[in-house]
Amino acid sequence: MDKKQKIAIILLPLMAIALLMGVTAMTGAEEIAGGYSDGTYTGTGKGYGGDIVVTVEVANERIASISIDEHGETPGIGDTAAEGVAEQIIASQELEVEIVTGATMSSEGLMEAVRNALAEAGGTSFPDGTHEGMASGFGGDIKVTVDVSGGKIVSINFDEMDETPGIGDTAAEQVAQQIKDTQSLEVEVVTGATMTSVAVMEAIENALN
Repeated sequence: MDKKQKIAIILLPLMAIALLMGVTAMTGAEEIAGGYSDGTYTGTGKGYGGDIVVTVEVANERIASISIDEHGETPGIGDTAAEGVAEQIIASQELEVEIVTGATMSSEGLMEAVRNALAEAGGTSFPDGTHEGMASGFGGDIKVTVDVSGGKIVSINFDEMDETPGIGDTAAEQVAQQIKDTQSLEVEVVTGATMTSVAVMEAIENALN
C-alpha cells in the first residue's frame, strides 16, 4: 500500500463524519427556524414616520417573503433600513436581528410588524424570558411583567396601575387576557376605557421589544 492510499483511507472516515455533522447541523437549523403555518399574514408596527404595514408569506413553515405595504419612513434612510431588516429576517429566520444604525425606530417598527403578522401563523413570535414594560394610562403609569416560554406569552402581571376601579382596572385585565389568548399585540379596545386599553397594549409591546 503506497502513501497516497494510506492518506485516502485515513481521510475517508473523517470526511464521512464531517458530512454527517453538517447534515445534522442543517436539520437542527431548519427545526429552529420552522414551525409557522403556511399562508399569508399581515401585521403592523410603529416606525419613525408612523405605521409600518407588512405582508409576510410563509411557505414550508419558513418565512419566504416580507413585503412592506405601507410606511411613512424617511426616504433613503428609514425605508432602506426597513428593507434591510426584512432581508435579515428572511435570511436568518429570526425575528430579532441587528438594528440599522441611524434608523432604530424604523428597524424596530419593521420587526414589530413582522412579529404581529406571525402571531397568527403559530410560530415562535416572542423572545423567551421575563420582560418588563411601562406606558401611560388614564390614571398614571401602567407597569407590566410579561413571561414568555416557547415563544408564547404565558402570563401578564400588572406591577403598578392606578386606573379607575371597576372600569379601567377591569379593562386592563380584559386586554391582557385577549393578548394572551390571541398571542397578538393588537386586540380590541374595551369600550369606555380606550386610554387604559391602549396603554396596556403599549406597556406589553414595550416589554417585548
